[in-house]
Amino acid sequence: MLRFFRALDGRMAETSEENAARFISVIAPTNAEISRLSALLGIGSGVFYTALDEGGMPRVETAEGATLVVCASPVTFRQGESMRFAVCPFSLIFIGQTVVAISARENPVAGDLVQSMGVALGQNGRMTALFMQILVARFRRHLHQIKKMMTYLEKQLGHTPHNRKLQELLDMEAALVHYSTALRENAGVLESLPRDHSVLLTEEDQLLLGYARVEMKRIGELAAAYAKLLNGTIGTVSSIVLNNFNTMLRVFSVVLIFLALGLIGFFVYGLYTPGFSLVSVFLMLVLSVICMSCGALVLHQGGSKRRAS
Repeated sequence: MLRFFRALDGRMAETSEENAARFISVIAPTNAEISRLSALLGIGSGVFYTALDEGGMPRVETAEGATLVVCASPVTFRQGESMRFAVCPFSLIFIGQTVVAISARENPVAGDLVQSMGVALGQNGRMTALFMQILVARFRRHLHQIKKMMTYLEKQLGHTPHNRKLQELLDMEAALVHYSTALRENAGVLESLPRDHSVLLTEEDQLLLGYARVEMKRIGELAAAYAKLLNGTIGTVSSIVLNNFNTMLRVFSVVLIFLALGLIGFFVYGLYTPGFSLVSVFLMLVLSVICMSCGALVLHQGGSKRRAS
């Protein structure tokens, strides 16, 4: 999807005049849209495919007269009833006086850029600094959401099917590891920017980038700590689930033994064996009912203890 914006009274306004656009938002573009963008800006389409490469590392590079600032951005999406967290590349491409923000997935960072970049349009260094601050704020918000979901899932583990909740915790742990890695790589981009002359930075821009770099590192350490904490929680819960399962198997074994006693009696004598009185059949049925009742009582008490714990 392509959206074109131009500066109007210090803010960004969407426009249908593509040639007048100074800022272009590109989200999950098709091949036809990339070709259209390439023809409009007069550069090869390879620049855009490079920015969309999900296997690429965050970096700053120059290609075909365009400067790319590639960073990792957090994204969320729904999978069934659960919220999933992931990382995807989000890039700024400076082409003359035009800036292209491009992402392979739907990303709210694009909207944040539109709202905050009006006054910085044309100042590549300031736009890069604002972009990094937006990424820092977005990562911080996602970590806060993950912490709330961790607390909620840990409370629900004793009252809902364990496998599904454990899977959600495992997915969250993987997301935290990806976040920690992405933040470390973004911090590396921030460290390289002052040494890269393709993006002109004023003294104020460098101060903003320094603040963003410190926050990136701090949030990265927080994400790594959350992942370590979650790993310990998953191990503890897995042990509890395994112990409960073993206890249940022992209970079922006892119940099966009780039931087997009644079945053995029926197999030995048989219901239709001559001379086997009705009183004996009745006693055998009563014995089976008593055994099954004892088994049901044991299961009920075991379930009550597990819920109480």
